[in-house]
Amino acid sequence: MRTAYLLATCVVLLAVSGPIGLAGETQSPSDLSKIAGWKGAAPNAGDAFHFIVMSDRTGGHLPGAWALAVEQVNRVKPDLVMSVGDLIEGYTDDEAKLLAQWKEFDALTQKLDAPFFYCPGNHDVTDDKPREVYTRLHGVNGRTYYSFDYRGCHFIVLDSTAFEVQLTDLVNAQLEWLAKDLAAAKDARHVFMFFHHPIYDNEVWPRIRKLLDAGKTTIFTGHWHGLSYDLEDGVPFYVLSATAAQSAAGENENRSEGSFHSYASVLVSDGKPAVSIVPVGEVLPHDMIDRGVRKVHTAVRGGLLVTSVTAGGGPSVLRISNPTGSQVRYELSWSGDAKWFSDGTPKAESVVLPAGQSTERQYRIAAAPAHTEPPALTIEYQTAYKEKTLQGKRTLPLPVVATLDALRVSGIHVDGKLDDWTTVPGCVAATRGRVKDNPEAWLGPQDCSMVTRVGYDDAWVYLAIDVTDEALVTQARQVWLKDGVEIFWDPRPAAARDGRFAGPCRQLIVSVPADAGEPPIEVSPGGGKLADKLKVGWASRAGGYVLELAIPAGIVAEGFQPAPGVQLAIEVLVDDKDDPAPQAPTSGMVLSGDSDASKNTGSYGLVTFR
Repeated sequence: MRTAYLLATCVVLLAVSGPIGLAGETQSPSDLSKIAGWKGAAPNAGDAFHFIVMSDRTGGHLPGAWALAVEQVNRVKPDLVMSVGDLIEGYTDDEAKLLAQWKEFDALTQKLDAPFFYCPGNHDVTDDKPREVYTRLHGVNGRTYYSFDYRGCHFIVLDSTAFEVQLTDLVNAQLEWLAKDLAAAKDARHVFMFFHHPIYDNEVWPRIRKLLDAGKTTIFTGHWHGLSYDLEDGVPFYVLSATAAQSAAGENENRSEGSFHSYASVLVSDGKPAVSIVPVGEVLPHDMIDRGVRKVHTAVRGGLLVTSVTAGGGPSVLRISNPTGSQVRYELSWSGDAKWFSDGTPKAESVVLPAGQSTERQYRIAAAPAHTEPPALTIEYQTAYKEKTLQGKRTLPLPVVATLDALRVSGIHVDGKLDDWTTVPGCVAATRGRVKDNPEAWLGPQDCSMVTRVGYDDAWVYLAIDVTDEALVTQARQVWLKDGVEIFWDPRPAAARDGRFAGPCRQLIVSVPADAGEPPIEVSPGGGKLADKLKVGWASRAGGYVLELAIPAGIVAEGFQPAPGVQLAIEVLVDDKDDPAPQAPTSGMVLSGDSDASKNTGSYGLVTFR
């Protein structure tokens, strides 16, 4: 799941009468009721006021969860209910389906006792048809962004999907509007901003930040389905956990890491906000999960690596490093068939590692026994952060990687044909165990499989990937939501590979062309400058296609020279989309490890140059 790109939170504005969203206007309660999603509600009276911020519902909504959140919000009687997007599943061009999803959502939301204000998330407005439907149903003056005033405070809702997918005209128009809107609201007691994506690392953020008065601005976002809080360039910046998405419930719930159904409760008095986080009727401090907690968990988990072995067995090393500022205790426990270990299943072990220290454990792995899954190492850990005890767990399957021999070749023509590859052995991936992301959708080798070959000469590394795929989808906004091939490599020596996709690691994405032209190709990191140095050949064949690549040795890595005995870690992922509907599943056939190759290099296949 490419979660980093697909998750979000959404809020909707219904029919508007009269000029709404003009900076400097002070709307009365009756005016606000006109732009709220539920017209039968009215704000409370008084100087101090209270509002709620509801976060993501979709990206896989949990039935009944939004209705429960609505019930709980009604119990605390807020003046207003704001949102940060991803309210429907969306991602379809079928207008009837979009209207049905909005009808379902609106029916749930109309049970609120307070006015509800919509905000677009990527699930709501990605692609033209969803954006058009959203704007028609819930836009304000034909826009997906708007503002209003309430009791001396200024509220702004932005369309951050435009920033993320780089809709240049809409980005510029929105920022121009924002500058004028904030200038007109300069006397507001406080400014509250709501948008879906945490854009503090987006190139648009500096343009927004320079317009803000940090002393009287607070920002609420969602999208990540995980709670965190920090000051971004001096501005209080909340990333809210999902309110009703599956990704923050059940076995995915982990309050210590900020993954749980919740919403924000904001009490404003004298223009100053007091923010609390409310999960299932509880009231929690606003900084319960600061971003440092997530960083500690990420650091501890990132310091764990089990090195790969081939099917023939050999030594596997557990590398443990503690990059945190506190001692960490680890509990190690292997599970799986004892036949995988030359000396039987290792005994459970406790390891205590001071801050900044590293250690290793070596295991003797036997030749892979037939028809058994590789064993897995479960590591439970405990550490401290700001006088709090943090606990977590990570399970690391033993990486049993594919092996390929790269032969010296001559006369390779990069044309998408395999007649000059007859002497090079291929590595076959054609089983359900190699299918990642929706393996249940795989119908057999004719649905998706591949044979990968690698060759080289003094200046180039060549790849030939023969893909069997009976149905091809060539149109989608995101490259991984259509058919194509992703190639990853980690050129670092074995001792320097820490499992992270970093440094000289590279990713190529080659999409199946919509016609007989050249296939689109992307390189990350490096972009077009590196892509222009590659040779690419693509040809369709009955039941599939062939992709050929010639990569200059200097692009593989600075100073890289293919020669007998040299090794290179690579992964090949064939993206397989059989149904063009955006919500239809996408599968991936991998050469060696898993579909998370853009983050994890520890299970890449191993190419040995002969």
